[in-house]
Amino acid sequence: MIRLVLSFLLVFSVTATPSYDYFHLVLQWPGSFCNVNRCCRMSTGYPKKNFTIHGLWPAFHNGTFPSCDKNPPLPPASRYNESQMRPLKKMMIEHWHSFRCPSSDGHSFWRHEWEKHGTCSLSRFDQLSYFEAALKLKNKVDILLRLNKRNIFPDNDRYSSRRIFQIIRREVSYKPAMQCNTKSGKQQLYQIHICVNKQGKEFIDCKVRIKRKCTVSQIVFPRFPKFRYAKYPCLTS
Repeated sequence: MIRLVLSFLLVFSVTATPSYDYFHLVLQWPGSFCNVNRCCRMSTGYPKKNFTIHGLWPAFHNGTFPSCDKNPPLPPASRYNESQMRPLKKMMIEHWHSFRCPSSDGHSFWRHEWEKHGTCSLSRFDQLSYFEAALKLKNKVDILLRLNKRNIFPDNDRYSSRRIFQIIRREVSYKPAMQCNTKSGKQQLYQIHICVNKQGKEFIDCKVRIKRKCTVSQIVFPRFPKFRYAKYPCLTS
């Protein structure tokens, strides 16, 4: 009887999640987050000096993103489980880092991403395979290396937004989307959206408009933040 109830809950948790059309792999430049926010590294380690993952978000063709953690509430079987993250701990610290203060072990950030976004894809991924898929997708491309080879560096200088877009497009082989935020009145490279097919395996063109688009011809590429202690805001000088 107990086994039957658990099976029903698992089936219900999968079938109750909304459909989606594809994914956005959202990569964040830490320098652009940290110079406009109070920012801390995780208490468990340091990120790679590269773009980090913000999320892998199921999306609809109309450009909206479903949120799957509110209505109806998640069943217990679908909620975030810290113990499942042990095999990925090192990779998550390096590539899916939380920069929020106060410093943390990252689980609150990862819980948010799984429960709000990841559970929308329960028909395809469980928790572990969802995070594994995002890490594998990020590992397919090295946008920072490609930019560096074209003499674009995170040095607080300004670069052509069109050129950055074209370089990323060549690296991914598909059309990405770029987001900027603003520091001291200047737009800076903040996030890159790489679109992924519904199976979560192959890149595809991003065909929808996103918020916070880069709207100027020259954008700043900030330096990577310098951290002192986990409990203090990071330094960006």
